[in-house]
Amino acid sequence: MYKLFDKFDMQRKLLLWAGGAGLVVFFLTICFCVLTTLAGCDSPKEIRSSRESEVVCDYGVIAPGTRHSERVTHGNPRPNKIVFERFIVGCKCLKPRIAERTVDPGGTIEIDIDLDAASVPQDIDFPIDCIFADSRGGTFLLQLRAVAKIRSELFVDRTGIQWQLYHGQLATPASLRVENRSGKAWNKLGFREHVKDSFSVDVERVAPGTNALESWEVRVAPLDSMISSPGTTQRSLEFISPGGHSGKVSLQLSVFPPVRLFPDRVFCGPDGPIEGKLTVTFQMLDPPRSSTDFILRNPIPDQLECGVDQLDSGEFQMWYRLTSLGAPFRGELVLDIPSHGVSADIPLVIVAGKQ
Repeated sequence: MYKLFDKFDMQRKLLLWAGGAGLVVFFLTICFCVLTTLAGCDSPKEIRSSRESEVVCDYGVIAPGTRHSERVTHGNPRPNKIVFERFIVGCKCLKPRIAERTVDPGGTIEIDIDLDAASVPQDIDFPIDCIFADSRGGTFLLQLRAVAKIRSELFVDRTGIQWQLYHGQLATPASLRVENRSGKAWNKLGFREHVKDSFSVDVERVAPGTNALESWEVRVAPLDSMISSPGTTQRSLEFISPGGHSGKVSLQLSVFPPVRLFPDRVFCGPDGPIEGKLTVTFQMLDPPRSSTDFILRNPIPDQLECGVDQLDSGEFQMWYRLTSLGAPFRGELVLDIPSHGVSADIPLVIVAGKQ
């Protein structure tokens, strides 16, 4: 009887082993079929260009605040069509535009990239990712890089020149240097001058030596007519390269009267002083040392007496005395300094009489 049970137990185990082996074979067969099916299809994948295969859009040297546009091209490496989906741009200053959204196998991708350097103070080096959809479900990524050096090819070593002169003083010409940093010969420097009525401009090209930059020496001086009367004059001188780069130099001339009086306005009349004194200040590099060095001419001697006294401190003081209280009048005194070749009006306004 025990032998009968052993026989049944053995048969049961054999059946279990056979069933398990069948399941394993069935599972392996299914896996094989799945893998075989997948092997016959293109699996979705993303192709990324290596750093060496990036398409570089080089704008070269550009001036600050300018706008530029460049076109880049790249072949479609896929054996099937690709369709443009979107751009991922690394800077708002760049605006890429694609010519054709669908590119056939072996066709050419054409992309125009606009650059606005108005808000970018430093050199530009930004990526642009162009993402395309493969007609078989894949993705193609074209990597671009936009680069530019923002600097002017024209360099001016001064941005502004100021002259502060007294009336009649001779002006010393100011010098500045303009350099060509483009790496290409210009042979001629263009400039816009808004100064012909006020300043003289002399431009002379400097012959470049070995490894030297092409440059120009510019001498600017105020015209004599601009120093004949007190006041302030402002002008600008703009140099222009053949490539359109520019450099501006501001010019300012301030002409002061050789003498200032304080106060510079006197009221004389029934309710005001009949006589008084004023402080005299010379605005000259080499002022008179004695009251005999200058002559004060009075245009209204019948109504006003005036003169200049020299104080012990070396300073000068003007005195005035009103001799007539007639109708209201205004007058200015004239100062002559023969040793300096100066003759100028003193800005003294005299108001006398009933107002």
